[in-house]
Amino acid sequence: MNMALYSLNKLTITLPLLILIFMLHVEATTKTKHHNDDDHVLCVESEKQALLSFKQDLVDPFNRLTSWAANGDDDDDCCNWTGIICDSITGHVKQLQLANTYKDYVDLENKYGGGLSSKLKVAKVHL
Repeated sequence: MNMALYSLNKLTITLPLLILIFMLHVEATTKTKHHNDDDHVLCVESEKQALLSFKQDLVDPFNRLTSWAANGDDDDDCCNWTGIICDSITGHVKQLQLANTYKDYVDLENKYGGGLSSKLKVAKVHL
């Protein structure tokens, strides 16, 4: 009986440690998939395409959205575009800041124009 109690006691200590090690391993491998060497997550491709579609249908007379382009370089990451805030872990777009922050005077007129594309209605955008 004493040996059975010893084995049970050893199991109650070992099992939680094995579970903890497994959870740490899963977390480490999951983070590795999300992060590259400089610890920066790229934006989600479908959300980038939805933003480009949104930009295409906007009238932007002051060219505030010139950084919104897919040209194959480092600026291709929509998380680096002007006015785009992304989640640092998932890369999902979580906020758009389209207000003009360079105003010299109070102007209550909306300078953006256009409509929302039907493409955005079917795109899954996490905002």
